[in-house]
Amino acid sequence: MRAQYKYSYEHNDYSYFHCIANATRKHHQSDQESFSSEDKDYLLELLHQLEKLYVGVEVLQYAIMGTHIHLVLAQNNRLKISRAEVKKLYDEYHQGKHIMDARSNFCYRYRKRLNDISFFMHDYLWTSARYLNRKRIIAGKHRFGSIWNPKHNSSLLQGGKAVRQCSLYVAMNPVRANLVCRAEVYKWSSWGERKIKGKHPHARSLKKYFSRFKGCEKSYDEMIKQFGEKIDALEEAYKRKLKNKEHEYTHREMKYLVENPIWHKSKFIGDVDFLYSARGLKIPNEKLIIAENNTS
Repeated sequence: MRAQYKYSYEHNDYSYFHCIANATRKHHQSDQESFSSEDKDYLLELLHQLEKLYVGVEVLQYAIMGTHIHLVLAQNNRLKISRAEVKKLYDEYHQGKHIMDARSNFCYRYRKRLNDISFFMHDYLWTSARYLNRKRIIAGKHRFGSIWNPKHNSSLLQGGKAVRQCSLYVAMNPVRANLVCRAEVYKWSSWGERKIKGKHPHARSLKKYFSRFKGCEKSYDEMIKQFGEKIDALEEAYKRKLKNKEHEYTHREMKYLVENPIWHKSKFIGDVDFLYSARGLKIPNEKLIIAENNTS
């Protein structure tokens, strides 16, 4: 029987998550099921639209791949927003096709979802599935059925260190998948969009949220510079591996350049104090960085 987790993150002002959604693929229709460049353009546009609607959920890092997506999200657990503001956000998102009555119960209920990553992910996956199904024609008919796996994976991240490391893992995803040698070349990612626009697309969110953590006293520019230096070092390690197949990654490099189950299957990511409190267990004396596997 699976253990019951007793940890609640809602007592914190902000919570941080790594979410992964995988596309379903049938082998005999693999060309129809994977995401094309146009599909990824749409997924990126939709992501930015939902960012504007969900004012209590902010994207810190993303990577849209051919078969799955990675998102590092911040959730504001103390969001306060008026009904008039909810109506404005709703009407702008739907571009006048649907109008909300600010006095309705629907508006009251809708206000509660604007800082919930579960609703954010539901709207993102459901809306994109409808669009992609309408776009794809199989045997003269529109495709129907699920585009995404029924349940996305989400990991609760503890503090700035876990968020920074997870963001680095997400940024290196195109390199890890052997699509590019430099992360900034892949345009369907935060790091690639930063290269195109000249600044990080989520700079405001990063400044706001990273400033809350210990160890993040450096300025935003210094943090981004340090983040870029780590990416450069990992890219050099990747190039050495390409030239010499017998070259072995260091333990640190493997964390980001090899698909790691810690980032994919863990329910909680943090230090031992955090993980034991998450399960309501007594904290041992040993202080180790560990991940609690969601399948255990």
